[in-house]
Amino acid sequence: MSPSFHNNVHIGYHTPSNTQGVYASSAYHPLGVDNSFDLETFLNELHLSMVKNTEEEIILELVGIDAPLINALRRILIAEVPTMAIEYVLISDNTSVIHDEILAHRLGLIPIRADPESFQEYHKGEEPQPDNTIVLKLCLECKQNPQARPGAEPEELYINSNVYSKDLVWQPLGNQLERFGENGIRPVLDDILIAKLRPNQRIELEARCIKGIGKEHAKWSPVATAYYAMLPQVELLQEIRDEEARRLVQKCPMKVFDLEDIAKRQSCADDDDLSDNDNNSVVIAKVVEPCRCTMCRECIREEGWDKKIRLSKVRDHFFFSIEGTGAIPTDQLFPRALKVLRDKCDMLLSFLESIR
Repeated sequence: MSPSFHNNVHIGYHTPSNTQGVYASSAYHPLGVDNSFDLETFLNELHLSMVKNTEEEIILELVGIDAPLINALRRILIAEVPTMAIEYVLISDNTSVIHDEILAHRLGLIPIRADPESFQEYHKGEEPQPDNTIVLKLCLECKQNPQARPGAEPEELYINSNVYSKDLVWQPLGNQLERFGENGIRPVLDDILIAKLRPNQRIELEARCIKGIGKEHAKWSPVATAYYAMLPQVELLQEIRDEEARRLVQKCPMKVFDLEDIAKRQSCADDDDLSDNDNNSVVIAKVVEPCRCTMCRECIREEGWDKKIRLSKVRDHFFFSIEGTGAIPTDQLFPRALKVLRDKCDMLLSFLESIR
């Protein structure tokens, strides 16, 4: 058994093995591996790189980190990174077919682009203040379109037949206009459908956004989802060629394997006797895209193939995918989760110091 064996989760023919993390310092002493935690070693082996970064998603590659720590960051992203969201809806008029409670719920789920670090927590019963509340107003009435063609779609027959998130108008409080600019606060997307209206139906309301976290309600979560996956490893334990190689390539649904042509030359004592007829075309299987592997085990499902192919996942090498709602830019999500985790550690250290 190699010293690195303990660092992989092995995907066997019947079931995975070595799935449980072992953190005792002497667990792998017979293998010559020191498993004790050392901060300097941890910092030297820790690597972070960005694989992808768009407005909707960021993918990070982390090496040298354990699953409990990256899972803590995932849970913090979902439940403890604050954002601004609609919490209070004051409805003056609603003659649409949507009940007031459902309308308020739909409004609350619209992500608002506003930096929560610029606001303080709002305490129930307080008056809205520039440093703890964002006010949005919606006032829309549906009317008949006199210029519409007979039999046209409702969007043409009526004016304001659809109520969208773009119809929420920001009403700056105090010095908010100077602090955030004219377009500094707004819904993330303009085309989120809130309600449908017909002639003489009307919605007039005031929505108030406050600071909160996803642990209290999902509308404050800054991510649509956050998940991680260990780096897959696919190894060929022996050479797979010709018909077996072609079968292997066809069996894999994720196109992890490919074929490589090689020349098989008959051994000959005299090189002058070699001719083109001595070269026979041979193909062998190669691992070309191991990161695509989903560990479906289709390649080792037949008996005996687990002796030819080894599937495993590296325990301390992760791809961390974060899909944001747009309330916070995607490249700021991970640093803010780290800040929350650091604050938790500081609070724990302060508590331990106080009970000494």
